Amino acid sequence: MIKIDIGKINDFSNFNNANDGITLYKKNKIELIYHEFIKNGISLWFNIISTRNITHKTKISINENNIITDFSCSCTYKNTKTDNCKHIVASYIFFINNIKDSMKPTSDYNFSYLDNIDNSFKNNNLENKILYKLSYCINIISKNNIKLEISIISNKIYPILDITYFLNCIINSTPYKITKNNDINLSEENFIDEDNLFINELLTIYSLTNINETIKNDIFSNQYVILNERLLHIFLKIINTDSFTIKFKDKKFENSKQITEDLDISPVISTDNENNIILSLNISNIINLFDNSPYFYFDGNIYKVSKNFIENFNCLKDLILNNNTSYFKINENKKNLFLNKTLPKFSKYFNLKISDDLNENIKIEKCNPKFYIDKTVNDIIIIKVLFNYKDLNINPLDTTLLNTSILRDYKTENKILITLNNLCEYQNSLYYFIKSPEKIINFKENGIYILKDLGEIYYTKNFKKYKIISSSSYKTSFNIGINNFLNISFSFDGITNEELYSAIKNIRRGEKYLKLKDKGILNLDNDYLKEINNVLYDLNIDEKQLQQKELSIDKFHAFYLNDSYAENFKSIGKLNKNNDFLKIINGISNFKNIDLSPPKNLNANLRTYQLDGFKWLKTLKEYNLSGILADEMGLGKTLQTIAFLQKEYENNSLKNSIIICPKSLIYNWFEEIKKFTPNLKIMIFNGNKNIRTKLVDEFHKYDIILTSYGIVQKDIDILKTKNFNICVIDEAQNIKNKTSKNTLSLKELNVNYKFALTGTPIENSIDELWSIFDFLMPGYLHSYSKFKSNYESSTDNSNLSKKISPFILRRLKKNVLTELPPKIETKIMIDLNDEQKKLYYSYIEKFKTEFESQENIINNKNLKFKMLSALTRLRQICCEPKVIIDDYSHGSSKIDTLMEIVEDNIKNHKKIIIFSNFTSVLNIIKSILIKRNIKYSYLDGSIPSKERIDIVNNFNKNDYNVFLISLKAGGFGLNITSAETVIHFDPWWNNAVENQATDRAHRIGQKNTIHVIKLITKGTIEEKIFEIQERKTNLINSIIKDNEFESNSISKMSVDELKNLFLIDDL
Repeated sequence: MIKIDIGKINDFSNFNNANDGITLYKKNKIELIYHEFIKNGISLWFNIISTRNITHKTKISINENNIITDFSCSCTYKNTKTDNCKHIVASYIFFINNIKDSMKPTSDYNFSYLDNIDNSFKNNNLENKILYKLSYCINIISKNNIKLEISIISNKIYPILDITYFLNCIINSTPYKITKNNDINLSEENFIDEDNLFINELLTIYSLTNINETIKNDIFSNQYVILNERLLHIFLKIINTDSFTIKFKDKKFENSKQITEDLDISPVISTDNENNIILSLNISNIINLFDNSPYFYFDGNIYKVSKNFIENFNCLKDLILNNNTSYFKINENKKNLFLNKTLPKFSKYFNLKISDDLNENIKIEKCNPKFYIDKTVNDIIIIKVLFNYKDLNINPLDTTLLNTSILRDYKTENKILITLNNLCEYQNSLYYFIKSPEKIINFKENGIYILKDLGEIYYTKNFKKYKIISSSSYKTSFNIGINNFLNISFSFDGITNEELYSAIKNIRRGEKYLKLKDKGILNLDNDYLKEINNVLYDLNIDEKQLQQKELSIDKFHAFYLNDSYAENFKSIGKLNKNNDFLKIINGISNFKNIDLSPPKNLNANLRTYQLDGFKWLKTLKEYNLSGILADEMGLGKTLQTIAFLQKEYENNSLKNSIIICPKSLIYNWFEEIKKFTPNLKIMIFNGNKNIRTKLVDEFHKYDIILTSYGIVQKDIDILKTKNFNICVIDEAQNIKNKTSKNTLSLKELNVNYKFALTGTPIENSIDELWSIFDFLMPGYLHSYSKFKSNYESSTDNSNLSKKISPFILRRLKKNVLTELPPKIETKIMIDLNDEQKKLYYSYIEKFKTEFESQENIINNKNLKFKMLSALTRLRQICCEPKVIIDDYSHGSSKIDTLMEIVEDNIKNHKKIIIFSNFTSVLNIIKSILIKRNIKYSYLDGSIPSKERIDIVNNFNKNDYNVFLISLKAGGFGLNITSAETVIHFDPWWNNAVENQATDRAHRIGQKNTIHVIKLITKGTIEEKIFEIQERKTNLINSIIKDNEFESNSISKMSVDELKNLFLIDDL
């Protein structure tokens, strides 16, 4: 299969959009239509066809480090730097897989892929299109004489020589000749969005001027669009930040921009020999493009300036032009008027350059800012600012005093006004005002110091008393109370419990403050408050409890609270833990070191790790806690549990306990208990309804009630009226489905102590773990919806791992059974024979046609059901086509390979277990074994549990060569240590299920190396299943240990994901 490089899509997209983007790329729904080299990178334009056959246009810019620097998409998704739509994802993956690696080692980007771009179009399923870009050149002849030239950029630049011809071609949908022998299509989809907008504006104007030829010629002249102020405004608004070219006085300026600010021009003030003042400025390169227009040309760019600048510039220009020179002379009799009136006005808008000989006479006065601050009864901050110039105080908000005769320090004034505008919210003719708490907090904590650096500050007592509480002294307590609950208390000095509750409510609303009556404002950007909020959220505590002196919750939260928050609270303030809290933490953490001997009447010697497991179960019960014994299959979870139950019996604490397991394991448990603890009284609660009704009344006579999940479900109405002491559920993955009747029935039982046993606490997704915990410790992992939102799509499972680790004990064989022989795994890839290939291909095409025809007719649920059924058919063809086609007679390459392996093992005197998901396949293999006189045993789900033990014992003790077992029936409860070879004939979606089956042979008692063989047909659905298995391999460890995690269940796959399984690989 082709491997797809996904680059760093997780940096700029969420999980769902990333997956959808990958799918779009895989399906060739993306087409590169235009590229443009930019500084330090490249811009790429794409057409992308969505699942509804809607074309979306994307543009991405990528720098030399292969990082997206700019992006846009025509879809409705609100793209951000960290959350982009699937179309942007697909565009990026296209770049990573088709362009990135073809970069040549030069200073600029050179892509060999793009050198032959037409070839890439031929490999695409989309209709070939070419995207054109327009380039623009503004030719400034003079004021009110501005012309726009437009060129088309394809592989070359083609100037538009007749603008009316160009527009008519678009209107009439006729080809446009860019050269004598070259026509292009000018439809809307062939231009980028910005160009389309401007073309549409031109078309609108063109259609309106058709009724008046003179007006039309005034706007469209040969190759030019004659720009009036309105057209220039439209052009600049559409082009926005993009650059264009300007021609001015035979000079050409590339990459020109529109700049929205006043021109920074510098009139020079000097004197001549007659002591006249000279005002000079070269205005020949400053063009006000239209009369009294905000648009100016200056220094290769177009500026949009303020109204005040226009008025003052016109005044300055008139002075100079009326003199017919580049300067204006102020005679002695007008000098004072100029210095006292005109010059102060000019100094506000122009950067005056004053010659040295005038510096003594023309001096900018020093500005001494003064700030007067008060607080009103409505908690509004008011600020009055005065600019002090010697004896003159100027309030900049009082417009009646602005015309002064002094040369003011506008640079300082503007800096202060900008600062006040940033700090305050509104103003009137005298004061600045701050009303919102956020702004008040910022002013009290930061703004007042900024103003202090700018001038003198005066404030009232009311303002001074108005406090912003950002920090205080804190005290936290963790206690186990006499009620056996975990009690938590928080103390924030100066804040009542009621106010603390209000503070957390406001934090959860996203607010940043809390108004405190008669105190001021509590700044919610506070580490202590954040930790309290995190504790309440993590432990699922109702914030209303904050109104009480203490919060009381189940004590199983103590471990997570101590592990995740104790150090944080300790670093912020004081933290107290009572002795009972410390006792439970230390007891569970150091369970291996407790002084506890095995039961006296246990007919077995516990290994060290088994003794630890026994101690762990006993310690959990001592503190009234629950847990999952999750040892790898074959390590003796049953024996450890029996030892625990026997110890309880010896302490007179076992009566009315119950063990619930799969029906097939009831007699395994019975035999094991009788073997190791024959003194325990056991009732098998089974049989028909009448028998079970009678047995219920006998419960009190027995130490242990042994029953199945199915019986609990059937008799829950009776069983929930009984009180059970200890409840052990074996193969706890049987309640992984949170809504199944098995699960719901178990949760109705009245039990004092609960424990679960399973080698696979997670098989497909982490919600299975939630279901088990919700039985053991309801509410510990929150409600299912909250658990799902917190963890299901998270790639970081450290928090979940930390939460469950005290209550899961899992050991691996490789770590505790060093004497156990190794397990060698081999994957054998098998080619289908020619007839199988033909059959497989034909079924693939048949199914794909069916799905396409029904996709818009039936709902997704039914379509998924049909797809899953079709996948089963394909798996059966890989095994043996005869399973689905009675008259098929061309054999199976997988069966042939299997028999070679079987014959070889028999020659070497090795017993073999063969697992398959299909009993029909096992029956075909059985018939071949019979023909070849090979002795075999057989077990599937139809065989009663009582008979299974005898079948296994016969295989282990007698000279049977092969054990045929259906995967589901052989997954647990069997001990087949006489076998040395385990063959998985066909793969299952979950590797954990196969491992559990393998461990029927690889367990305590095995003396020989186990050879595990997985038969996989190349390029088929089986290879895809194996890939899914590999992605799940570290699923359990990802939760118990902080490793990478990915969940993928066949039943939870989307329709599109299932479709991908039907893609044909090379067979």
